[in-house]
Amino acid sequence: MTVPADYDDPAAGTFEIAVAVFPATGERTSDVPVIYLEGGPGGNALEGLEVSGGVILGPLNENRDVVVLDQRGVGFSQPEFGCPETRELTRELISQTLPLTEENERYLDALQRCRDRLVEEGIDLSLVNSAANAADVDRLRTALGHEQWDLYGSSYGTRLAQNVMRDFPHGVRRVVLDSAYPLELDLHASIPASSERAFRLMLDSCAADSTCSEHYPDLEGTLLEAFDRLTASPEPGAASFDLDGDVVDTLMTGGRLAWLVFEALYQTSVIPWLPEIISEAAKGNVEPANLMLSNSLINDAFASVGMYFSTQCSDETPFTSQEAIAASIAASPLFARIQDSEGTYAQDAFDTCALWDVQPSPLVESEPVRSDIPTLILAGEFDPITPPSHGMAVAANLSNATFVEFPAVGHGILLEGDCAKSIILAFLDGEDAPDTSCVAEEFSSPAWVAPLGEITLTPVDSPFGVKVAEPQGWEPIENQPGRFLRHEIAGPVLIQTVIPGATVDQFMAQQIGSIPGIEPEELDTVSVRGLDWRVVLIEIDGRLQAIAAAQAPASDTGATSLFLAAVIGFPYQREAILNGLLLPALDVFGSQ
Repeated sequence: MTVPADYDDPAAGTFEIAVAVFPATGERTSDVPVIYLEGGPGGNALEGLEVSGGVILGPLNENRDVVVLDQRGVGFSQPEFGCPETRELTRELISQTLPLTEENERYLDALQRCRDRLVEEGIDLSLVNSAANAADVDRLRTALGHEQWDLYGSSYGTRLAQNVMRDFPHGVRRVVLDSAYPLELDLHASIPASSERAFRLMLDSCAADSTCSEHYPDLEGTLLEAFDRLTASPEPGAASFDLDGDVVDTLMTGGRLAWLVFEALYQTSVIPWLPEIISEAAKGNVEPANLMLSNSLINDAFASVGMYFSTQCSDETPFTSQEAIAASIAASPLFARIQDSEGTYAQDAFDTCALWDVQPSPLVESEPVRSDIPTLILAGEFDPITPPSHGMAVAANLSNATFVEFPAVGHGILLEGDCAKSIILAFLDGEDAPDTSCVAEEFSSPAWVAPLGEITLTPVDSPFGVKVAEPQGWEPIENQPGRFLRHEIAGPVLIQTVIPGATVDQFMAQQIGSIPGIEPEELDTVSVRGLDWRVVLIEIDGRLQAIAAAQAPASDTGATSLFLAAVIGFPYQREAILNGLLLPALDVFGSQ
């Protein structure tokens, strides 16, 4: 879609906005489409969908069409405001420990080179902001021939949705704001307080839980210990830089750990694992933290740095002050201690925006949006960036709003399961106050992950005609008999299966020997109940795989089959994986 670069100046040229329309995958129950507004600002919506296989569309796309656009300056839209200069600097700095002031100077230098390049290409960086994005959204509605449509905004997309509600209300039927914040919020000054709240919530929730408090009796002290240890002596490691398998050397510092925990609080599935990540870091083991770092580095590849700063430096920074940010930091002692230990946070945004040098937005961009459009506002209890209080502030401005808070959830509600899906779809189908009783039934407190230690195994029947070992408290993997999972992120996963017609040597040669660059570690043969188990260990992409294979007794027909048991976890879990899980499982697996 071609749009004016400046809606007030036809001579300013045009932007090209990349758009995709996803038809309903099932029976269409409504002709009113939903437009999905990505967060960030600067998130590459279309590329993210491509990489994820469209997972974000699933709950919305079953019975209605979904429209997705890359906002101006982002992704497949042109011109694109990406800054490879800053990404390459990240690759370089992630393996170094420099004073934060020096890191910031080098970042500003890289950002300056990005800005100079974009300006030399003839790009006016002031033409990307929330008001212009909102105008593009409404232009797209008319271009597609819709009288009205529904808005689904996530994170920054909730701010953009409020702009559309304010400027183009005639084109909007219903709105879902997922992890929202109001325009009048001083976003920069809110971050220290929001982070402090989320960290305190994590610490207090662990202390109030018998399992978490038993294994992590002083999580705050452990967090500070990890920060101090890594500040004094950063730990080397490795992390994935992108989805192409590029692995970079890293140094985990105390400051990096603190911000990684902050980012991890966005992710509902990671929250229960955070005490173990923090505890291991306090011991000097940063393998789990580097998994979080990999996630962060990969996500950075799907964001437009230039669009981020054009939008934030127009819409947010002009309406804050160093004094307001400093006051928030002063009221947030844990944030000050581990996330702003060098005292640069209050100044950073102003230095960056002075360099980026875009026009500030009109005062209306810091004023509340008031509307009677039916709006559903969703918030996660543990969200460190758009806490429930932000969503409630948005709801207070809207005369026809429903607010729903999800306990134990981070940032982003759309993919939180059938309960969230049912509420969202009921609202889009016309229910202003959908039934939210499932929230209390399905969401309570995080299911904190205990350290991988002593495991109780129970023999259970399997479709293979033999017993398999089920670890107590682990979840069976749906439609995959003999497989059990401790935690979807932290793992490990226990796999037990029977492969007809295979032999141990064939399996080892075909499935392990064929992996390039992998040197299996072969352990001593283990004899259990007349079976000789060949056991090997391999590391792939930062994961440890412990594999045991044994030749099953021949059947009456003389056919052979292979008993295969495997555990996939992390290298630091080696002892527990082998002696606490894999080898004890061999005492059960294969018995009649």
